[in-house]
Amino acid sequence: MAGDEVLRSSGFFRSWKPWAIVLVPSLVGGVFAIGPAVYQEYTKPRSLLSFTQVSGPTIGAPNGLRRISLIRIENTGRTPLTNVALEVESADGEIESSAISPAPGLNPASQTSPTRFSAVMERMLPTETLSASVMTISKSPQVALKLGVRSNEVLGSQAVPPQDDKVKPEIVSAALAVAGAMIASIGMMILLISRRRGFTARFIGLTFDRSDVITYICAISGVIPLSNELLLREHDVSYRRAGDLFLFTGMKTDAAIKAKCVTGLRAMLSAIDQMNDTSAAIIRSNLATLGNELTDDEYRALRTSAAAIGGDLLAARNHILEMFRRNDRAAAGHLA
Repeated sequence: MAGDEVLRSSGFFRSWKPWAIVLVPSLVGGVFAIGPAVYQEYTKPRSLLSFTQVSGPTIGAPNGLRRISLIRIENTGRTPLTNVALEVESADGEIESSAISPAPGLNPASQTSPTRFSAVMERMLPTETLSASVMTISKSPQVALKLGVRSNEVLGSQAVPPQDDKVKPEIVSAALAVAGAMIASIGMMILLISRRRGFTARFIGLTFDRSDVITYICAISGVIPLSNELLLREHDVSYRRAGDLFLFTGMKTDAAIKAKCVTGLRAMLSAIDQMNDTSAAIIRSNLATLGNELTDDEYRALRTSAAAIGGDLLAARNHILEMFRRNDRAAAGHLA
């Protein structure tokens, strides 16, 4: 009893109670938040092979319409897969060129014919990936590709985006309750800290328009024509489409223009933080196709640079400009 009196008189209970009110709901909410993820990981199928397909814009050419498609295969299960095979068939066009970008240590065998492309890997460990780029040419603006993905253990299935997953109503209700508790806890913590220390926190959202950055990179590169498609702000020009424009231009021109295309792709990775993982993976694959394959450390360094820039548009523009200036100086020194 004497000890309790000492604690009360020293203000201990007055100091810890507000923090307990804040932290306990957050801790409980955190447990419920990670519970479904742990359950999903534990119950994930042992053998699972998934793939995604992303197609770029159709680009006109004298002898037809060209289009680049990226297919990405991943072992998303918990066991190794053997004889993983990818087959791509162009039903109404021809496969003009193709390239593969395997994960380090993988050595797939590939074959290409006018209408078919195939790649086979003897063994693929969990989380390992393989990316294949296929450029088709046809008279139709919509080229239909038939995909076949399989291994000795399982057939490939198209990956479903997380936002499209079906979740049970009770899990949704629990998640909303947890989110509400956490938001309330954070708000209470901010209120308590501001009252105790006498300051007001400011939250500043720094973002820039995607079309502004894409237009700037394409214009300063000097190798991508600024068509109405890029200049019209209401047109949805994505990062992956701009990356495919650099890829297509770099594959069909001389070394100097190819170097500028590589610089443009690297500028997108190192200056733009608001880019989803799929777009960043496509740009990385395009760099590998152009002979500038990034190691994992190099890729992380570029994305760290983008995170440091954040949403500062002026800093992003200066960074991009300096990258192209370094490319020009290197080209001039090579010629000298």
